[in-house]
Amino acid sequence: MTLITNRRALRTEIPPEEMQLRDGEMDHLRSVLEPLQHGHRVDGAFIYGPPGGGKTHAARLLVRRLEQAASHITTAHIDCWQHHTTTAIVRELLGALGGAAVPENAASYDLLDDLRERLESPVVVILDEADQIEDDQILYELHESPRVTPLLIANDYAETLSGLEMRVESRVSGYAPIEFQKYDGDQLATILERRIELGVRPGAVPDDVVARIVDVSANDARKAIDNLRKSLERASAEGSETVTEEIVRAVAPAVERELVRKTFSKLTRKQRTIYEILVREGGELAIGDIYDRFRTAYEPGDGTMPTRKTVQRQLKKLSHYDIVAYSGENSARRYWAATDELLATD
Repeated sequence: MTLITNRRALRTEIPPEEMQLRDGEMDHLRSVLEPLQHGHRVDGAFIYGPPGGGKTHAARLLVRRLEQAASHITTAHIDCWQHHTTTAIVRELLGALGGAAVPENAASYDLLDDLRERLESPVVVILDEADQIEDDQILYELHESPRVTPLLIANDYAETLSGLEMRVESRVSGYAPIEFQKYDGDQLATILERRIELGVRPGAVPDDVVARIVDVSANDARKAIDNLRKSLERASAEGSETVTEEIVRAVAPAVERELVRKTFSKLTRKQRTIYEILVREGGELAIGDIYDRFRTAYEPGDGTMPTRKTVQRQLKKLSHYDIVAYSGENSARRYWAATDELLATD
């Protein structure tokens, strides 16, 4: 017996109608982008908030609508966790602009020259996970081009700004800040109820079970939808006609581990080194101790050792995705690995 009637409805992609729960944020971003349709320059926007809050979906939806309304505008979405160097980002952007293929051995300055030549019409580029960008130069270059509108997406606004070079920070701080706070319980329940209506047998998920899924999902829409799907799959496998609270509690830890493992698979070598230090040293470490060990363990490919401030930013980034935990403030802050399973199973 299967309780799922439409698996597509239980995927974590957010359909446009769910963005009604983000009307205020959507209206703000829409107003920022609207002048582009009339030939005016827009510096950019900085979209920020915790994981699972709909930031990327909102940006992609509005940018896609903008492109449909104004055919002269080109758009691009770049995952900066995967493409975090200037060379990689420029390659992705050149690919979106079309034209001749870029030689594999092209230097970053040649790529930037090529990009400047190809920017003949407005371009809106979403830089997703922008706090992963390793070289501020690309942000400076994009800002200085009058035809480019960057939409930066990150978890923490102040933290990301503070890690930028002064000349870049002064420019990015002028972008429209748009905060996506965590979904509240009622919003998350609304999302789940709509998915249940579209993809689940009637009566299979009682109201009290929806409330339990909301409770175990930490206001994260991705976790909530995954918990719903996994609970339905387990109930079906057990031959049950309904999902119970016990089933939800049973699957929630596995859903959490799976999401963490997915994030871990994207980590840069720098971030993996930090995580390995925390696992192998054990206990709670101060940033100074972590950085001392990092300098010994990490071999920079370009010969430039990341600064202590960079390592501290990476620790905070990893904490957003439950890979690293911390407590305390300023010099009293201590970090530790939230789980040691990732090192063993990677």
